[in-house]
Amino acid sequence: MKKIQISATRVDQKNSENTVRFHIFNPIKNSIDLVKEKNFNIAKICDPKTRFRYKFIVHGFAETWNMTFRWDWVKDMIEEMLISEESKTLCIIAVDWAELARGGTLIMNYWKAIDNMKIASVIMSNYLKKMDLNEKNFHCIGFSLGAHMCSIFYKTYFDMFKIRPGRITGLDPAGPFFASKKNNEKLHFTDADLVDIVHTSDEFGLSEKNGHMDFYPDLGDVNACNEVKQRFDNLENVILYEEANSKDDEFEDVNLTSIDAKDTFSVDNLKSKMISIFGKIKDFFDKKPKRIFISVHQFFGCSHLMAVRYFIYSINECDYRAHLCSRKEDFTTKKCLDAKRKPDFARMGYHADKSNAKFLTSFGNFYLATSSKPPYCDPKENYKPGFWERLWNRIKG
Repeated sequence: MKKIQISATRVDQKNSENTVRFHIFNPIKNSIDLVKEKNFNIAKICDPKTRFRYKFIVHGFAETWNMTFRWDWVKDMIEEMLISEESKTLCIIAVDWAELARGGTLIMNYWKAIDNMKIASVIMSNYLKKMDLNEKNFHCIGFSLGAHMCSIFYKTYFDMFKIRPGRITGLDPAGPFFASKKNNEKLHFTDADLVDIVHTSDEFGLSEKNGHMDFYPDLGDVNACNEVKQRFDNLENVILYEEANSKDDEFEDVNLTSIDAKDTFSVDNLKSKMISIFGKIKDFFDKKPKRIFISVHQFFGCSHLMAVRYFIYSINECDYRAHLCSRKEDFTTKKCLDAKRKPDFARMGYHADKSNAKFLTSFGNFYLATSSKPPYCDPKENYKPGFWERLWNRIKG
């Protein structure tokens, strides 16, 4: 894969809470701070005659566009797009709304981050309208809260300019506090010409059907996370596992009962003992929190992030052929609608828009089985066009 150079964009502190940045890949990275550079012409980076497919990648709550504390999925997604067959026509835009997505400067605030989606959407809409781009070629790909951010962005764009953009892919849209929200406050099929949604988590995701195509891999209980669930059957085991397998220096047990009666009669001895105890506690949390945080996130967020993994592998490696079912029980009994081996079968992920029109407009639930190891599919099941189809595709270019 091509290596992506990552650099930070400087932002004035006073504007930081209202900042949205675009990081554009063509495949050379460029950054636009939409608060400072409101009139920068995106066509200088993406020639609309050749790079007319606009892919907006939107991170979720408390994430950034270039994460260092855990898996940098945005980078991996961009890299896969840059080596795809249609890469020469892509204008890939990583939307960086990190300050707003945190919901606060010192303390993360999920509810405030939800409110901030409107601020980011207005900034994006005003800027993009000036660029005179074809909105029907917009494809907003959002993970978790980022999926609803795509929704609010498109809703705002439509409210302001009466134009409905092309497509949204919701990767396990955030569930907490969204189930009770109205359709105009969350991801919904009315937001775009095509809304395809991948559901992988009951804990963090919104399992309700809201798209033109809703996909439920492994009936919503993804196979790839079973190993994690078996290894870490509860939160305590996650921390104990990390403590036992950490390469950091081992710490002595903190034993509060070691303060004996003799020590209590001496203020200096007592003070020294308490400093020693709290010093050990501080050392522990200074050195181990990142490993524990990652493991806790893996334990609780494994299935949530699987939607992203599926999407990334769908770009170049997996068809993720899905089946339209009236009930999920029909999937296990093989009573679902299927397109046999035709190339326009229903597919989950990046190429969902290549599905047959009857699937794109079905407002249906789609089910499929995945494997437990990357790329989470059997490549042998991918569709292989015959000679005449390959020849016709070459002629079409």
